[in-house]
Order: sequence, then C-alpha cells, then structure tokens
Amino acid sequence: MGITIFRAQTILFLPQVQMLGGIAPNGWFGPWLGDTIIGFMLPVMLYLFWTRRSVVVWGVLVT
Repeated sequence: MGITIFRAQTILFLPQVQMLGGIAPNGWFGPWLGDTIIGFMLPVMLYLFWTRRSVVVWGVLVT
C-alpha cells in the first residue's frame, strides 16, 4: 500500500494526453486517471484500515 501512493503522481502526466494538447495517445487517459484516483484514495483507505477493521473495509482493500 505504501508504494501505491506513488500512483497519485500520474496526475502530472495527464497534460501530455493528445486531447489536452500533449503528445501521448488519448488511450493513456483512462489508465493515468485511474492510477491518480487510486493514489489519492490510499490515505483514506489507510485511515479506515487503522480505525475500523471490519469485513467491509477488508473487502474494499482487496478489491
């Protein structure tokens, strides 16, 4: 989970997508956006992991 936080840095690559004026193919928009969202959600998931240890939290973490 600690390494996952680095996925948030992919937000820096979004301006390189063609539809935003960059040179990268538009196909990269989905993966970069998905990685950014996962990176930003990590602190929330860590908080839930440390404060509420339930089956639901573990389910979300595994998913």
